Amino acid sequence: MRDLVSKNYFKRFGERTYRPVMSLSFFADRALSGANPRGYHIFNIALHALAALFVLLLLHELGLGVFSALVGALIFASHAIQTEPVILASNREELLCGLFFFLSFLLYARGGRASYAVSVAAFLLALFSKEMAAALPLILVAYDIYSAPPEESAFSVFRSRFASYLPYFAGVAAFLILRQTVFNNAEGSADWIGGSPFSTLLTMSFVFFKYLKLLIFPLRQCADYVVPALHSLGNIAALLSVTGLALFIAAAVYFRGRARYAGFAMAFFLLSFLPVSNIIPFGAAMADRYMYIPSFAICLALAALVERLRPGAYRFALAFLIIASLFTLTFIREDVWRSDYSLWGDTAKCAPESAKAYLNLGNAYLRDARPENAIQCYKKVPSRTGYYERDKYYYNLGLALESAGKPEAARRAFESAAGANIRFPEPVIHLAFITADRGDLELGLKYVETAVLEDVER
Repeated sequence: MRDLVSKNYFKRFGERTYRPVMSLSFFADRALSGANPRGYHIFNIALHALAALFVLLLLHELGLGVFSALVGALIFASHAIQTEPVILASNREELLCGLFFFLSFLLYARGGRASYAVSVAAFLLALFSKEMAAALPLILVAYDIYSAPPEESAFSVFRSRFASYLPYFAGVAAFLILRQTVFNNAEGSADWIGGSPFSTLLTMSFVFFKYLKLLIFPLRQCADYVVPALHSLGNIAALLSVTGLALFIAAAVYFRGRARYAGFAMAFFLLSFLPVSNIIPFGAAMADRYMYIPSFAICLALAALVERLRPGAYRFALAFLIIASLFTLTFIREDVWRSDYSLWGDTAKCAPESAKAYLNLGNAYLRDARPENAIQCYKKVPSRTGYYERDKYYYNLGLALESAGKPEAARRAFESAAGANIRFPEPVIHLAFITADRGDLELGLKYVETAVLEDVER
């Protein structure tokens, strides 16, 4: 427990960034469910259901009727893009951050001194669940601007409400200072996508519209999106993406005072996208789980559309069609996640350039004692795109080759694993056995001594 508030946090919990609320939730899981994974999944589902309830209350607080707010909440609960964060217990930070994020927003919109105090506390819990919550202060500013009369300027709204925003911005500043000092993890740093801020801007503009397409039509999701870096506006995809982003921002501004819900939904999506836009590089261009909070934008937009229809059969039919379609797509997506074979086999189809897909598919074959299939998958990894731990890759390849009765090829793989990470004793132990089997007991003993020293140093 003491490691939660010390620099040992990163090594103890295997996290790249400081997320103590999530770590505490796993303590609760362990106490309630032990090693039974079902308890962890039930906890995730409960968090998602509670977050959907806060979405319902928030939509109603924003001025939508009960029926429209319920439709929006059901869209949030059933959208296929939520499959990844809900199914994987390791992605719980998205659920916890979203839960406290929507609670904080709800209480801020509701008003009152007590609600405001709890809103600030909930925001801090969201921030220490995942740093994505840092977008909330900007979203609160946008909420006040879109809620104000159109004749009142955005600057005057900000100035009049500045004192209300101050605790939220102060919380973000304090969090960032802690991240850069006490809880700074040098191993969690990452480079700009494409090697420069400009390439990152171009690439993430393209990703922005890929996300938007998935929220509107969640038809081709993938567990590992391979997004090529864009380097120049001479690339047609980059030019269209940047132009489209500028038009999107202009439309969000234009809709203020004309189509309040549409404008705020666009502003919400844009602002909640910022923390995952690699404005501060974090090493990943795109993943479904990053849309857990931004998906509120499509929920608001569709709930507002339902609100505009007169009560009756057409309104109910539209709501039923949207929710039934999303439930169906989610059911299909959940089936993809039923096993490692189905998940990574699907990923190899939707992202054939993904190194991660073939590596994890190979690992699944290796666990099921199918070394030849594992070897075929592993052989494709080096020619694919994406980060993977080379020491673990070569070690698993060595295990597969060893199981397939290919000791010489296994030896080369274990040597590559040991060379990629000198503090990794496991491949050295296998090298010792292979060398001893060849009759070179002296060299085998040296390998054993090396492995013991590496294990002690680790």
